[in-house]
Amino acid sequence: MQNYLILVEGDTEERLLKKLNVIGKIQIFNLWDKDVQKIARRFNSNTAVFVVYDTDTAQSQSNIARFNANLAFLKQGGRLKGILQQTLNFEDELVLACDGLRNSQGLFKVFGAVNADEFKYKFLKSSNPIALLEKQGFDKMKLWKQKVSANVDGNYHKYLADFSCLPVR
Repeated sequence: MQNYLILVEGDTEERLLKKLNVIGKIQIFNLWDKDVQKIARRFNSNTAVFVVYDTDTAQSQSNIARFNANLAFLKQGGRLKGILQQTLNFEDELVLACDGLRNSQGLFKVFGAVNADEFKYKFLKSSNPIALLEKQGFDKMKLWKQKVSANVDGNYHKYLADFSCLPVR
């Protein structure tokens, strides 16, 4: 039986995936900042890894090198199943997945927030954030449909995935 590990950058991505019934272990681990080898001993021989990452901050050359080295490590071990790139950040990705939203300010308003930090707090505290998003025309199949960032080595472009590639209940 295949084991799935979905690496995400933050709590909001983790919560979204859990609410969307993605199966497998969802772990907060930023491949721009940390070496994946540190958690590799936890992988089973049949662990398939998906990586959800954002591109909202300018990355240093060392961060870009680390990210690509992490993908290389996962690929070399036969574990890299897919990379899912967010449009800039979590909030922008949700806006693109909601037909009723035009910008992040509209998203903030839906959650009664005035800025990104307050939105993230309220998203995490909401009993059913998906219902709030669905009122705005949320379509999970629109998540992570963006082109690969120039910071990602061309060897990994074929691993570009979207929500439809994730294992769900």
